[in-house]
Amino acid sequence: MFLNLTLEQVGGLLSKSNFWSVEVPRAAESYPVIFHSSLALAALDHLQRTANSESDSGQGYYAFSLQECNTAIHELVQLTKKDTLAYSDKEAILLATVFLIGIACIQGNLNQALMHVRKALQLIDHWHFWLEADTPVRSRGSRGVLDSRWLLHLISYFEFQAHEIDATIVANSWKCHARQQTQQKALGPFACAADAYYEYMPIHFGFTSDPSFSRRLPQACDDQNDAPSFENVYRSWRLRFQKLAEDSGAADDEERLAISTLQALVNCERICRHVLGNNTKDVWRTSNVIFQGIVDVAGRLLGDECGHGSDRHPNRIMPTFTFSLSAVEILRLVGFVSRNGNIRRHVVTLLHKYQRRNGLWDSKLSSTLIEAKMALEEGSMVRFADGGECGCELNVFACKEHRSRTLKSEMVGDKMFRTSINSWAGQLRGEPDTHVSVEWD
Repeated sequence: MFLNLTLEQVGGLLSKSNFWSVEVPRAAESYPVIFHSSLALAALDHLQRTANSESDSGQGYYAFSLQECNTAIHELVQLTKKDTLAYSDKEAILLATVFLIGIACIQGNLNQALMHVRKALQLIDHWHFWLEADTPVRSRGSRGVLDSRWLLHLISYFEFQAHEIDATIVANSWKCHARQQTQQKALGPFACAADAYYEYMPIHFGFTSDPSFSRRLPQACDDQNDAPSFENVYRSWRLRFQKLAEDSGAADDEERLAISTLQALVNCERICRHVLGNNTKDVWRTSNVIFQGIVDVAGRLLGDECGHGSDRHPNRIMPTFTFSLSAVEILRLVGFVSRNGNIRRHVVTLLHKYQRRNGLWDSKLSSTLIEAKMALEEGSMVRFADGGECGCELNVFACKEHRSRTLKSEMVGDKMFRTSINSWAGQLRGEPDTHVSVEWD
């Protein structure tokens, strides 16, 4: 079931990479804990995408998923009881934990997903697992069957997202990963979109967690004095990716779509870095056309991905959950960064149309937060822009005092996320915070 129905869905645009198409199936054959956790994920994913949960078939999928999940947890407990863990044991434990995170995300149980993320991070820190990423492909046998770089990337992906949702989860291990990655020598163009995506993620994580990241690379490991500059790393990556894009004419549709999506993400982050680093009304005004173009491209890419916007893939089902980034992440970035209400409303419309779960973030959470930020900022601009002192201009520029800022985020129970937002000016005047809640069924 996992190989035939689910692997392409959860692998997303990178499902044909060696990790997803070769190594994960081999791990399912090699490790009972992976076999059972992958079946649990597959049954639940298939239920969410195709079946009515109240029907007999829906109840059957759910019961099967629960049974396989319990078996996987039992196998996981037995593994952790070993006095000495081989590398193969460690990779089995981590990949099984990744699948358990996926199961919790599909269920909308964000609190449980965060619990699994914390456990995975504790294990990575305890084992110093990032040191296993020193070679691209691990030897077989006792050394395991997975490329440790990709396994670490998956954990790092969830760690970064968890830090966005719960600031008490400190995102450090992905920084070690980023540092180690940027110290590697760039040798020629990327072989495929998956390789380019893997190497871009430390740059992506760094920027979206801290816009000033464009001035330096994260420093979280030993020997920090010789870290390469952001510009050198970014320029090297861009040149290698440009060559991959130029040679993509002979690639299949899936590979070209993956390259186009990654290119759109890079373009989006480039304009975001520009406007946040040059925070003037003129810059924001001229950026509106660019942001609108990026949103249009993201909409077309999502249409191609699910088959609604292109007849090349008429039978493709839009996945409800994926472990990799998609054009939905582009929409989320534009929605959070843009100060144009019309563009943001277009983003929200597309997020409602393309219901996706990219790791811990889903379209419902993203659209709700964007709408709340938009309402707060537009309300501030209407009240204060006509005074002429702060410089706010509706649909163009929200000054620092009236720009929304997230104050506190937390999980309430298993399936409710709550955050508080306000503006600098609102805080100074003692205005009450705006509380935003998102609850999953």
